[in-house]
Amino acid sequence: MKASMVGNPIALIVLAMAACSVVTPAAEDDPKVSKYLWPKDAEVKVPQQRFKTRGDVTRITDVKTPYLAIFPAKSEKPTPAIIACPGGGYGHLCVDKEGSETAPWLNELGITAIVLTYSTPKKRDEAFKDAQRTVRLVRHHAKEWNIDPQCVGIMGFSAGGHLAARTGAQFEKQSYAPVDEIDKLSCRPDFCVLIYPAYLAKKDKLDFPVGKQTPPTIIVQTEDDKRFVPGTKVYFDALQKAKITSKFLLFKKGGHGYGMRAAKDSPLGKWPEQCGEWLKANGFTGK
Repeated sequence: MKASMVGNPIALIVLAMAACSVVTPAAEDDPKVSKYLWPKDAEVKVPQQRFKTRGDVTRITDVKTPYLAIFPAKSEKPTPAIIACPGGGYGHLCVDKEGSETAPWLNELGITAIVLTYSTPKKRDEAFKDAQRTVRLVRHHAKEWNIDPQCVGIMGFSAGGHLAARTGAQFEKQSYAPVDEIDKLSCRPDFCVLIYPAYLAKKDKLDFPVGKQTPPTIIVQTEDDKRFVPGTKVYFDALQKAKITSKFLLFKKGGHGYGMRAAKDSPLGKWPEQCGEWLKANGFTGK
């Protein structure tokens, strides 16, 4: 179902992109629903943000009105949901290869995909607020969006992986004062999916602690992602020591930033399939 143009930030973004001669998403990437996170933004007609492109990747920055795009899985019963957090060093967001392009894969697993366009640039704490609010917002709209409120996960790529991990590990931290009834709901994700996560540790020191209530976590990383793989290993060791259900898919080659575009005939190209198997084994899929 195509999104309505009236009051719909995603649809209006597409129009703005076309006017700027930016490549627009394919029709199958159009979300069914889009939603601002915060009540203060309810009357905004077009998101306050800026596009910049390089190659075949669409990037968004200067995000002042964060929002969600919902890509529902087809199911008569409530489905699990995964909130996808694109990467970009907290400076911009790669909203296609690390955002909307997750939707076909997740939908095939019976999972509703929810792409979070969070605050940028260089607004880590604001992004954390956005992520906590998103988990609550998804639970609040669970019936409307045909989602199981007890099976809401979070996924992230690079900086988005850091944000997803932080949302899981620091769910007890109150990052903002409650603004409405939605903030009475839990912001703890039920599971985490971290794809080449960044900034998790410096040397042997974690950026944030892992606790016994940290959600089940799967990590995808490559040995040649030399800047970030050491910190990822430290984080995974912490998960193991805390006895958190977790899995580390470590590939030899692939570097950083492949998103959903790893070559299908390469070992790394199997990561979505292997990740899907873990999600299914742990009851986080709709199939």
